Amino acid sequence: MFVSEILLGISSMSLYYLVFELQGNMVTAIIANSVHCFSFCFLIMAALLYRYDWRMNEAAVVCGASPARAFYEVMLPLTWSGILGSLIVAFVLSLNGLDISFYLLGATPTMPSVAWGALRYGVKPELYALSSIINILVFAAITVLYFVARSDKKRPME
Repeated sequence: MFVSEILLGISSMSLYYLVFELQGNMVTAIIANSVHCFSFCFLIMAALLYRYDWRMNEAAVVCGASPARAFYEVMLPLTWSGILGSLIVAFVLSLNGLDISFYLLGATPTMPSVAWGALRYGVKPELYALSSIINILVFAAITVLYFVARSDKKRPME
C-alpha cells in the first residue's frame, strides 16, 4: 500500500517491456494505476462490509427475493457510500499518479504531465479552468457521498 509511485512506475515499465514485450500505452498505465489504487479501495470497502449486517440479505432471500434482487435492492443501497468513496479515492490517486503515468506512457500527454510541464514553462489560463472543473467535480462527488452516507445512517446496520 505504501509503495512509492516512482518505484511502481519503474517496475511496471520494466515488467511490461522486458517480460511481456509491451511498449508503454494507455492499457499498461490503467493496469498500473489500478494496482496502485486497489489496496486503498479494498480497505474502504472492507471497513464498510465489516459492519454490514449480512442477515438482511438472508432475510430478503427468505422473503422470496432472488440473490440478484437481494443484492440490487438490499446490499447495493446500503454499500453505495463505500463504493462512491472508493471511486473518489481511486480518481484522486490516479490523478496524482504522475510518476506511474510518466514511466508507462512516455510522450503521451496526460493531464498531470501537462500540469507539471506548465509549472516549468508558465501556467496558461486553460490549466486554471481545468483545475477549477476538477475541484468542482470532486466537491460535488464528496457532497453526494455525504448525503448518501447520511441516508445510510437512517437504515439499521450493525
